Amino acid sequence: MSLAFSSRRNILIIGLILVSLAPAGCRARQPSPSSTRFGEIVLRAMDRAGIPGLCLTVLDKGCVGPTRGFGIRSRTTREPVTEQTIFEACSLSKPVFAYAVMMLVAEGGLDLDRPLVSYVPEADLERDFFHGKITDERVRRITARMVLSHRTGFPNWREGEGIPLLADPGGKFGYSGEGFVFLQTVVERITGVATNAFVKQRVFDPVGMADSSFVWDDGNEARAASPHSLWGEAGRNRRPTKENVAGSLLTTSRDYALFLLALLGGPGLNEELRQQMLSRQTALTADIGWGLGVALEMAGGGEYIWHWGDNPGFKCFFLVSRKDLSGFVYFSNGDSGLSLAEPLVRSLDGPGHPVFSSSLMANYDSLGSPVFELVKAISAHDLDGGLRGYEKAAAAGARAPTARESCLESLGHTLLGDKRTDDAIKVFEMNVRLFPRSSHVYDSLAEALEAKGDLDAALRNCEKSLALGPGDANAAARVRALREKISRLQRGRSDRSKARQEISP
Repeated sequence: MSLAFSSRRNILIIGLILVSLAPAGCRARQPSPSSTRFGEIVLRAMDRAGIPGLCLTVLDKGCVGPTRGFGIRSRTTREPVTEQTIFEACSLSKPVFAYAVMMLVAEGGLDLDRPLVSYVPEADLERDFFHGKITDERVRRITARMVLSHRTGFPNWREGEGIPLLADPGGKFGYSGEGFVFLQTVVERITGVATNAFVKQRVFDPVGMADSSFVWDDGNEARAASPHSLWGEAGRNRRPTKENVAGSLLTTSRDYALFLLALLGGPGLNEELRQQMLSRQTALTADIGWGLGVALEMAGGGEYIWHWGDNPGFKCFFLVSRKDLSGFVYFSNGDSGLSLAEPLVRSLDGPGHPVFSSSLMANYDSLGSPVFELVKAISAHDLDGGLRGYEKAAAAGARAPTARESCLESLGHTLLGDKRTDDAIKVFEMNVRLFPRSSHVYDSLAEALEAKGDLDAALRNCEKSLALGPGDANAAARVRALREKISRLQRGRSDRSKARQEISP
């Protein structure tokens, strides 16, 4: 299966053209009447998923092909998305930094397999990254190779100041933004320059990414897309003044397409290191693995690189064939933006990509999921009606898109994060009814009930979660914590009651 555009797909791909952006030596495509049809298909899908704006660039046999903008940058200003619109690249930041790191390796400034703590005084790392003393000796084994292949053992993001190791470094795959920030801290000490300057010298300038930066530029204001919540509300742009290589890249889809071509075969990186980047360092399944900074897929006998990006209000995705140097990258400014990844891959290459059935994409709803109708109902202040419709769709089974536990799980936590606690409880209660044998649904309901202050009900659901998953250390800890919290409250009420009795005449 190849993203080199076969004749049966040309009619769709040619329809992507708005402006010819092909570099010198690449044949420009000609406009086609089918572009209107393709636009209509994309806009209908965006409307269903509640995505305000999207920009997509095609790669065709080693050339940057057409770029097309759909929708609007902001529901507040109503300005259109164009090929110049700047988006948050979210986790698509990671491959760009990884490529710059491999350039540093080529220069002899970094060894992929040397422990990172050996490059920086330990006290500096404790201050700048760990925010406390290094107490786990396993940290001293972490290397750049482990970071780039997500095998550090760190969580994706820390909670609070400390950062625990969840697994032995160098072992199993565990996606971690913190690992990339750890490597960023070390690289800044090795090079003596800020990350944006480091990447600009090795990637942005040589590749021609004139509209890309890991920090905010005031000139972005007139071109930047705004983030939009799940409910379609426009938010304020984050304006990073400090680089975060795991997610702060600001770029355009065309700039990113130029980077992808450089990653796959551009000048500046020797072939030995390029092959290491694009070779499986760890396997997730028979078809899905991870190289150094980039995800890998085997589909239809062909090899692909891919990655997704997920920041609040922004979502993005790329998939490119290694053999044909053909594929696409898109950026969107809506919280449901990843629902378009599979439909776009189907349109441009056909079905059969295992990435969409992998655990890595399990938390992102497909375009056919009934959760989108539920989101629309919530936006229209009709949660109860939306839940009835969702339950009906779930009961339809094979006759309709089935409900998934993760759909309601994610939606409920979004509501909880928005302080809509009562609505979150209703969503989690629906998940309990649909998936009564899952321990996670009770744990989430308990979290919402605790936020509301109903500790007894929260404890009952935590205990149910622990009963269904007796090896869950987190559930056990939450049960203990809730029991202690309830006990303290009971003691407090008892003490106050005795005090009132003592002062009564």
